[in-house]
Amino acid sequence: MQLLEDTIHEQMPRMEKYDIALRFIGDRSLLSPQLQQLMRDAEAETSRFQSMTLTIAVSYGGMWDIVQAAQKLAKKVQHGEVHPEQIDCEMFNQYTCISDLPAVDVLIRTGGDYRLSNFLMWQTAYAELFFTETLWPDFSITEFDHILKQFAKRERRFGKTSEQIQLLKHPQEN
Repeated sequence: MQLLEDTIHEQMPRMEKYDIALRFIGDRSLLSPQLQQLMRDAEAETSRFQSMTLTIAVSYGGMWDIVQAAQKLAKKVQHGEVHPEQIDCEMFNQYTCISDLPAVDVLIRTGGDYRLSNFLMWQTAYAELFFTETLWPDFSITEFDHILKQFAKRERRFGKTSEQIQLLKHPQEN
């Protein structure tokens, strides 16, 4: 984790220069107290920046995110703040670690692996997945543009059939 600590220190001036807020997601309890403090300090120091937010997953796993959301909701139920019947996908999502961000539209997996590897499992339920043999350091803007063009051609159905999507687009025809 020394590399992460060094990188945070090294990149802080760049965060300020480009008005970038830093955010870390993941199970911080698995990290050293020193790194946890550095992450809190970096988030606090950059919290006023608004051009963009760089979210860095450290000690993050999709299953962990789902479990910690379930634990938070269970505590709400235990304290009588929420009734189990009230829990739906929308409410559950509010307890995931990136609930304030929009749903993932595109997930690009580089390096030739054809799996999600426990990454953003809840948030990628309806994402369009793209896999490439290209290693991350070699991933180019040309390849990214090609993927975006493919994405634009896809029919986003969000769990529905093509027929259901057509009915939603043209309800007066039925």
